Amino acid sequence: MIISLQSPLHGYHATMRAIIFIFLAGYTGSIYAENTTIHLVSTTSTVNSGLLKVLIPAFEADSGYKVDLFATGSGNALHRARLGKADITITHAPKSEEKLMSDGYGKVKKPFMRNQIIIVGPESDPAGIKHATDIASALNNIANKQSLFISRGDDSGTHKKELSLWQLAKLDPYGDWYLEIGAGMGNTLKQASQQQAYTLTDNGTWLALRKKLKLASLFSKSIHLDNLYSAIVINPKKHKHTNYNGARELLSWLLSDKGKALIQNYKVDGEQLFKTVP
Repeated sequence: MIISLQSPLHGYHATMRAIIFIFLAGYTGSIYAENTTIHLVSTTSTVNSGLLKVLIPAFEADSGYKVDLFATGSGNALHRARLGKADITITHAPKSEEKLMSDGYGKVKKPFMRNQIIIVGPESDPAGIKHATDIASALNNIANKQSLFISRGDDSGTHKKELSLWQLAKLDPYGDWYLEIGAGMGNTLKQASQQQAYTLTDNGTWLALRKKLKLASLFSKSIHLDNLYSAIVINPKKHKHTNYNGARELLSWLLSDKGKALIQNYKVDGEQLFKTVP
């Protein structure tokens, strides 16, 4: 054992250098962790459909970043962005997205994929919507028959779309036949299946879960049922702690040939769930 003797002053300086080194090492580590983690807040349909289970690992392998995913309805996703709890969002609520941008919380917005909203319900179709000529007629049939309709009621993109469709049909749904449950798309479909009710869903989640449900796709013939997804990079001037560079890299990857190919080629039972935006 070798003992090195040092003067008290020399020992003091060495100790201080060690403390400073440890502090800087810890500080550098925290920067590194923050800069290599991207906080993505996304609508539930991208998770329920299984799409992000394909996209995120591929992006992480290509980029070296790690994605921290939080899935929620589009309304809450955009609210979390305002609070600085997201670096990037994926949502399908165009009016709310534009509000986020105009208020300065979004730095870059890019539509990158779409699918379709459909009405599903009991195979027996008690409201007779299967042969309706338009979406207004389909919803009027449900309201007039007072057939049970389950609404997500959660301020999600699908919920916002549903409310706009009732307005288009000049209807104000209320009564025992209209049930708001405040749940995500997967749980809403499960409850609709259990209670043999109608509900609105995105086509991607429907295709991913339909084998587990006692429901049928009954109405989809309307230009008003287009469902556009956009990614928004949060403005670092509003929240300085956000990982702007990482968010931009994720956005660029989603818009790249590889990202688009993975989205286009993602299928369930041979059926394509999403289409990319040119």
